[in-house]
Amino acid sequence: MSLKKKSVKTRFALSGMDAKSVDKGISSIIQVVKLLDKPYKGPVCLPTKVGDLEIRKSDKYTHLNVIHKAIPIHKRVIDISDLNEEDIQALIQTELPSTLAIAIVNL
Repeated sequence: MSLKKKSVKTRFALSGMDAKSVDKGISSIIQVVKLLDKPYKGPVCLPTKVGDLEIRKSDKYTHLNVIHKAIPIHKRVIDISDLNEEDIQALIQTELPSTLAIAIVNL
């Protein structure tokens, strides 16, 4: 009876306010993953969340002096298998747009 070695997956989640910059960032990560010849799944487009930003016009806080802005937050997720520390460092050093937030989680 042989036991299969379970592959470790690493999840990269990119989020930002501009969908084009998120797509550009995920495509640059996919290019590096293809160069490393690692199996991956994704990218998966998650639903857009809408954040609320309050901007005060003056020091007095009344409902008349506040402007509400809706800020969309776009998110893409990609799962990459069989990464070691050197591969993760290569992925971290890729050029990504400065407006992106990136989260890396081992699954």
